[in-house]
Amino acid sequence: MKTAGAGQAIQFRGEPSRVEGYLQVRHDLSIDRAHLVARIDAAEVITLQRPLVQSVTAGEAITRFVLRLPGSTPPGTYYGALHIGEQTHPLEAVVDASPKLVLMPSRLTLTVAPGHEELVELLATNTGNTVFEVPREGFINLLDSEGLSVAVNSALSSKEKGQERVNRFVDSVARSTGTAQVEVQAGAGEIAPGAIRRLTVRLRLPKSLQPGHAYRGGWELPNARYVVQVYVPAAVPPEEKAS
Repeated sequence: MKTAGAGQAIQFRGEPSRVEGYLQVRHDLSIDRAHLVARIDAAEVITLQRPLVQSVTAGEAITRFVLRLPGSTPPGTYYGALHIGEQTHPLEAVVDASPKLVLMPSRLTLTVAPGHEELVELLATNTGNTVFEVPREGFINLLDSEGLSVAVNSALSSKEKGQERVNRFVDSVARSTGTAQVEVQAGAGEIAPGAIRRLTVRLRLPKSLQPGHAYRGGWELPNARYVVQVYVPAAVPPEEKAS
C-alpha cells in the first residue's frame, strides 16, 4: 500500500466509480470535519470539475480517499489536486478500463418446444467507459434444473473415489445439458460508451430438451453474462390428441 505524506502526490487507481488513493495524514484533518475538494485537469473528458471525494480511516495515521468519477470517464492517467482543509496534495489518478453492458429485459424466459428457433429483441446499453464488442455468434449451455442434484447424487452414490467420482459427476452434468446456438442478426459489433442499441437475436434451441423440464443458462459476453431460462411444455398424451 503506497501512502503520501504532506505535500506529496497521491496516487489513485481504480474504475471510474471508485478510484482509490492513500495518504498518511492526521485523522482529525482527514475525516468528515475536513473540507475535501478534488480537482482534475482533463479538458472535455471529465465533466465534473469537482468529483465527489470521500475519506475513510484505513489504519494508524493512514486515510483512504475515494474519488467518484463519471462512469464514462475513459481509461487513462489524469492529474489534479486534492485539498484537505488548508493542505493541497497533487494527485495522479489512473482510471482502469471498465467494460459493462446492460441488456433489457434483464433476463429472458421462454416457453418453447425442443429444436425451436426463437427471434428476440434486446436493448443493449454500454454503461462502461470503453467500447464494448458484441459478438455475432455465441452459445448458451442450458442445464436441466434437476441436472445438478442428479449429478451430485450420482457421484456420491458411486463406489468410485477421487478423480473417477469427479468424472462421473461431470458426465452426469453433461448429459443434463443442451447447447443453444446464438446468432445476432442485427446490432452486433462495437458499441461506444453511453450508446444504446437494439439487438435482434436468434436462438436455436437443441432438440435434446426434455418435455416437462426447465433449463437455465447464460449467454457469455465479454465481461457480461445474460441469463436465459427455458421451459419445455409436457408432451400431450396420445389419447388427449385423439379426442
